[in-house]
Amino acid sequence: MLTPAHRVAVLGVGSKGSTHVILLSPDGDSSIAHTFKKSTRTSYGGIAYALFDPVTPGDREEMPWQRGDILVSRSTASDRPQRAILRLRPNYRGRRFVGYDEQVIYAGVGAAIQGLAFDPHGRLYAAQADSKRIYRLQMSSLGKLEEIAWMATPPRLPWKGDFGFSPDGMLFLSSGEGDATGQVYKFSVGGDPRPGPASIQLITYRAAYSARSEIRGFSFFDNDSLLFTDARDAYYRSKVDPALDPTSQPAGPSQPVLAGPVIASLALRYSDPTLEKISVTDIAVMRTAWQSYLEQHRTVRAAISWSPEQGRSLHYAQWTGDAKTASMERRLHRMYGWIAAGESAPLAYRWQTDPLTGSARIGPEIVQAWGTIGKHDAEDGYLAFLAHCLWMQVHNKVPWNLHDYSAAHLELLLDGANLFRPSNATGDRFSLNEDVVVNAMPSDPALCFAFLTGSDSAWRSGPSFIQPTRRETIFSFTRWVMDHLAHGSNPSASQGVTYYGYNGYPPVETMLRRMIDPGSSIGDPRYWTWQGCHTSAGLMIHLMRLLLIPAGRTKLYDWWAGQPEPGYHGGVDFPTEQLACLHTDEFYAMPVLMDPYLPPEEIYNGGPDESYSGYLTQFGSMPADAQAAGANMTAFLKQEAIIAARNGTNRVMKAFWGQDLANNPIPDNRPCEQKYWNAALELTSFGLTTTEAAQLLCDNEQKYLDFIANFRAEHAAELPTGGDEQQHLQAAFSLYQQLHDAWMAAR
Repeated sequence: MLTPAHRVAVLGVGSKGSTHVILLSPDGDSSIAHTFKKSTRTSYGGIAYALFDPVTPGDREEMPWQRGDILVSRSTASDRPQRAILRLRPNYRGRRFVGYDEQVIYAGVGAAIQGLAFDPHGRLYAAQADSKRIYRLQMSSLGKLEEIAWMATPPRLPWKGDFGFSPDGMLFLSSGEGDATGQVYKFSVGGDPRPGPASIQLITYRAAYSARSEIRGFSFFDNDSLLFTDARDAYYRSKVDPALDPTSQPAGPSQPVLAGPVIASLALRYSDPTLEKISVTDIAVMRTAWQSYLEQHRTVRAAISWSPEQGRSLHYAQWTGDAKTASMERRLHRMYGWIAAGESAPLAYRWQTDPLTGSARIGPEIVQAWGTIGKHDAEDGYLAFLAHCLWMQVHNKVPWNLHDYSAAHLELLLDGANLFRPSNATGDRFSLNEDVVVNAMPSDPALCFAFLTGSDSAWRSGPSFIQPTRRETIFSFTRWVMDHLAHGSNPSASQGVTYYGYNGYPPVETMLRRMIDPGSSIGDPRYWTWQGCHTSAGLMIHLMRLLLIPAGRTKLYDWWAGQPEPGYHGGVDFPTEQLACLHTDEFYAMPVLMDPYLPPEEIYNGGPDESYSGYLTQFGSMPADAQAAGANMTAFLKQEAIIAARNGTNRVMKAFWGQDLANNPIPDNRPCEQKYWNAALELTSFGLTTTEAAQLLCDNEQKYLDFIANFRAEHAAELPTGGDEQQHLQAAFSLYQQLHDAWMAAR
C-alpha cells in the first residue's frame, strides 16, 4: 500500500531471480509495490521517480509520465538487443491504492539502458555505460520519445551507468560495480540554470564521496545528502559537500582521479525485513528533504499559499492541479536546490540586462511604478523566499521551528499574498504587498542570508545576527540598524535608477552596501534608507522573515497640513515576540535617540516595561481628524523624549554632564530640578513640560551618575590624572563626546 511514509523506491532482484520495486521508509513501513515478469533474457537496470509533472515542450505532445510515476529501464538480450523504459503508474479504486499499472513508454534497439534520472526541470535522462554516454529523452515532432545525445562521460572512469542530479542541477556519476572503494563524482557541465539545448561538453569532474564498498545506484534526498546502494540488502544515506567545486583541482586526462575522503563510517545504513533476500540495484527518492518536512508538518504545509489572480487563493496542495500554478512546485524544488547549494537563487531577472542601467538587473522588471511586476517574476520572488525558509528549517539554521508557530503566524510568514498579490483580474501583474512588507523589494535570499550571518565579506564580515532566541536576534539586527543606517533623500520613482540603480521600490540589497545618495548633502557612502522609514521598515521585515521570524508593517498616522486625509510613517511588528516600533526612523534618524549606548529594546513598544498591545492601540490607530492626529504625534514625540531621559542618551548627557554637572560646584546640594536646568531645558524642546522633565531627571539621576562613573573607569588609561574633580569630569565628557562623534561619522 502506498502511504505518505514511503520516501524511497528501490529496484532489486530477489533470491528466486524476480525483479521487484519496493517502497520503503526509514521507520520500517515497507512493501513490495510491483514484481516484473521473470525472464532469463530480461534484466532491469535503473529506476527513477517523477517528483513533479513534466515540462510541456511548447505545443508538442505531453510527456508520457506524470507526478508519482515510477520509471524502470528494461533490457532484453537477443540477436538484436532490445531496450525499453517502463512506466509504473499508481492505480486507485476510489481512494484505495490497488497497485501499479505497467506500460512501455519507450522502446528501442541497441545497448542496454543502465541508469535513469530526472533533472530539477523535470527532464528525463538515460545512461548507456557501453557507449559511455548520457542521453536526454524528449518528444520528437512525431509525438514520440527520442534519445538526444547529451554528454559523453570520461572513457577512463570505471562507470556502469549510474548517475543522478542534485536538486541544484549538478550532475553526479558513481564509480564502477565491484570496486573495493566506490566513489561519487561531481561534474561541471555548464552553469546556466535555465532550460536550454542539450550539451555534450564535459568540463571537469571531482570525487565528492568515497565509500569502502561499491556504489551502484544513488539518488539525492537533499543537496548535501544522497542515498546509495551497494547491491546488497540495504541502502545508505551519506553526506556530500554541496559547495564542492569540480573546477577546483579537477580530474583530467593527465591527472589521476582525485579521491575524496573515505567517510563511509558516517553513512547511515537502512535495512528492512523486506530487503533481507533482495539484491538492491538502484534507488530513487520519492520525497526530498523539504517535501518530507511538509508531509510531517501539515500546519506548515497548509499555510503555504499563492493567489494566481484576484479573489482566488490556492494552497500548496492545490498547485499541481491548477493550470496557473502547475509549475510552481517544480520551480520551488529548483529554487531550494540552488539555495541549499549556497548559490544565488535562479531568479529569471538575474540573467537579464536592465535597459535603463545597461547592467544586470538587481530586481524584477517594473511594469508600473513603484512595485508592480510581471507574473513570473512575482512567482520567482515568492518561491525563492519559500525555498529559503524550507532550507532554513530542514537544516536547522535557526534555533526555532516553523511548526511551533500558530496558524495565523505561519500565514503571515508563508502566504505568498503577503509578499506579492495580483493587481489585475487576469493575474499577469502583481504588486508588492505594502501592507505587510512596506516599500522595499525583496532581493536574492542567498546574498541576504550571507549578510545576516556575516559569512561573505562581499556583503558583511562579522558575527551572525542569529542568536539563541528570536527576540535576541531581532535586537541584534536592530543594533546594526542603529549603528549604520542613514535617512535617504526620498528620491521619486523617476529618480530611482540614478540614485540606487532601479526604477521601483529600493531592493533590499541596495541598503546592504554603502552608496552615495545624490540627493543628500552628505557626500560619503552610507547605508541609505532611500525613502526613510518606509524602506527601513521593509528592510527589517524582509530580513527577519528570512530568519523565520513572522513580521509585518505598522503605521504611525500623521496629518500633514493641506492634506484631505492622514498619511503615515512606516514601522515594524514582530507579533510572536510582541515587539513593535511604529516609526523605524527612531532607530537611526531621531536626534534625541541617536546613541551607541541605547539598547534597541528601549525603543520597541516604547520601552521594555511597556505594553505591546497598549502601544499599538495608543499610537497605531487611525485618527478621526487632523486634530486627533496632531495630538497623537505630540504624544509619540513626547514618548521619545521619555525614552531619551530614561536612558540618558547623548542629547540628554550633553546637557546633564557637559553643561550642568561639569560646571556646577562639587558637591552641589541643590534640588535636582535646579542643578540640571540645562538638561531639563533640552527635554522640554522635545515636548515634555518643565515639571515632567524635572521629574525624569530626578528619577534617573543615579543612573546617569553610574554611567559616568563606569565610563571613567573603563577609559581611565585615556584620561588625565592631574587636576581636580571638576576638570576630571570635563575631560571625561570631552572623550565621551569625541567617541560619540566618531560613532556618528562611522555610520
